[in-house]
Amino acid sequence: MTMIRTFIAVPVPDNVKKHLFGIQRVLQKSGIGSDIRVSWSKPSAMHLTLKFIGGIEENSIHDIQVCMLEAAESVQKFELETSGIGGFPSMSRARIIWVSLNGLESGGQKKELISLAHRLDTILDAKIGIKKEKKKYFPHLTLARAKRPMNLNRVKREFSSKSFRVSGMTLYKSTLHPSGAIHEKLFLSEFGN
Repeated sequence: MTMIRTFIAVPVPDNVKKHLFGIQRVLQKSGIGSDIRVSWSKPSAMHLTLKFIGGIEENSIHDIQVCMLEAAESVQKFELETSGIGGFPSMSRARIIWVSLNGLESGGQKKELISLAHRLDTILDAKIGIKKEKKKYFPHLTLARAKRPMNLNRVKREFSSKSFRVSGMTLYKSTLHPSGAIHEKLFLSEFGN
């Protein structure tokens, strides 16, 4: 059986991708990546990961779709907005540069996203044995990855925000290439009104 690399994510609208690309340009102009090799995320491939699954047999796709539908059963569409930038594992030793997300309506919608990720993780583990994440889910959009840690403490952290509607989650196939990963949509599970 053929193995494929997969993940489940919220698609990011084109206007938000354009906004994130603008933030990348500002960071590049500020000198990020001038002394350390940095791989900038391609705007066309940006997404909000809910669950990285990794390698699965292709015949498992239907079981994952069923789990996605169950996790999305009671979820209503909601709004998120981009916020400031941060770094993993910390701002002073960042290897990943990201943009955080806030929910509109006093963060309640960010809680909905976190709850969805947890519910999806639990269902995938219980129904088909895809192991639960050990780390707490932290919603973010990755802007760049660095080969070595870098200090982001002097970098501008606040940018104008961009809101977007979350209306579903998508199962993606990810194929690795020397020029970067190619993501192919396999299945969309839409949320209610």
